[in-house]
Amino acid sequence: AIPRMLLTDSQINNVAKSYIQDENFSSLGNDLSMWKFYNLLTGSNKSSYIDSFLDRAYNATELVTGIAAALHGDERYQWFLS
Repeated sequence: AIPRMLLTDSQINNVAKSYIQDENFSSLGNDLSMWKFYNLLTGSNKSSYIDSFLDRAYNATELVTGIAAALHGDERYQWFLS
């Protein structure tokens, strides 16, 4: 019962690259806020085709809110933190 993650492997690669290099949302060496994480996910989603863009954008919101809840004890998205 792992929650869906609709971003592709290349988009996750872009998230990791932006985590280090993005001048606005990088957090290497600092605390990564859920807002910055959300912006990294939606930034990588810009490369999606129009037919999957909205689904992936909504899924990015679900992931960030789910991971934020997991940080506070919710077990549904705990898999992403383990």
